[in-house]
Amino acid sequence: MVPFPLANATDSKVEETDANIAANSPYTQIVARYFDQAFSIDVDTPGTQRDFGVVVDVGTMSGVDGVTAGGTTLTSAEGGIPASTYDGGTCIIHEGTDKGTHTITTANGTTVNLSGSLSGSESNLSFTLQRSTPVVATAEEIYEKVQYLLRQASDIDSTDQTVVGKTAGELLKFEGDDLKAGTKTPNNPNGGGSGVKIMGFSANDTNRLYFVDNGGTTRQYPFVAAGTIAWNTYLETDTDGYYWMFYTYTERFTNAGFGLSSASGDAATLDSSITNLVSELSDGDYILLGGFTNSDLDGLYVLTAAPAGSGPWTAAVRRVDGTTLANEAAGASVSLDKNPVNSPDAIIVNNNSAIDIAGSTYGAASTTFDYDYDNNVQGGRTAGTNAAVTLRAIGYDGAQWVETTGTITRNVGLSFTLVAAQERNYDNP
Repeated sequence: MVPFPLANATDSKVEETDANIAANSPYTQIVARYFDQAFSIDVDTPGTQRDFGVVVDVGTMSGVDGVTAGGTTLTSAEGGIPASTYDGGTCIIHEGTDKGTHTITTANGTTVNLSGSLSGSESNLSFTLQRSTPVVATAEEIYEKVQYLLRQASDIDSTDQTVVGKTAGELLKFEGDDLKAGTKTPNNPNGGGSGVKIMGFSANDTNRLYFVDNGGTTRQYPFVAAGTIAWNTYLETDTDGYYWMFYTYTERFTNAGFGLSSASGDAATLDSSITNLVSELSDGDYILLGGFTNSDLDGLYVLTAAPAGSGPWTAAVRRVDGTTLANEAAGASVSLDKNPVNSPDAIIVNNNSAIDIAGSTYGAASTTFDYDYDNNVQGGRTAGTNAAVTLRAIGYDGAQWVETTGTITRNVGLSFTLVAAQERNYDNP
């Protein structure tokens, strides 16, 4: 018999030693949970649950036995919630009447106390606890920790059951720079299914992660744009420093046959021969008009009555700053912005979890954000299109008000910077 040679190859995605993985963050915060029933969560299609039996938690804590009974508490019989780790963080309930994100006041043992009331009385809910300051780990670090677990001759399951690492099936694999979970249909001896899901991953990795569900179908999240908002020292050291990301506008109509007529003082009639004002606007809406030949007509307006007509259309408007208006026929360059930033209709941009992109600047030089590029329709936006944004920040006794503008594109690694001047006028006698 001719011997068949065997060769060992180095895994190019594993760079850390076992000693470092066993002792250092973020590795120590990454665990695997083999559930005894399906973990259900929206992935590729909002509102459609996908089932998984194994969850890799990155600083998060996921469960499948959540119980609510109204009130402000979610309980988990399996428990094991470490004291104070998730205080001030979020509890994401993935299914049921109270599906969504809830703020945690305290969490310990079997109990998660929330700041708001729950309406449902349900059991066997899939949920995930996230820290107030999430653990950040790259896809490569997640893979390294899981490979480490699978080399162990001991229990690697962070549920109340047992799975020995060396006898468990492969959970993750890289194809190029894409990390794929569950492609080898790993056995889950606890019975929850063979699908594998990662929770708590970095938003910057969203678009290179793939998850095979219990039915054997590969799922991927809609494209998530992601990036960083940075600020300077004056904002970082101001205990009252705060930032917001607004849409500069949510929809813009340009070269759409806009003109002004019947001008009288700061009031006039907005005429439109192309854009259906009846379907786009309502009484009391604020709009920004720009691009008139007479630039004095450019500015912020408010509708003073419901739009009318069936093509052409009209709307009674008033200039907010009181500028005296004049008539101007429809031109080739006039634009109309809905929900403009410098108006009461301004809208704060939601992140991928439908939470405002806003927060404190104190104690950190930057923060990360994510954005549901393929699905966000705030303010009537068209999903899957670039978003013009305006970022603002202000402190109290350290940082002055500052603003910058930018665009959220279909990319990760986006970067916005707020550089505030030092507040020199504040005096605390």
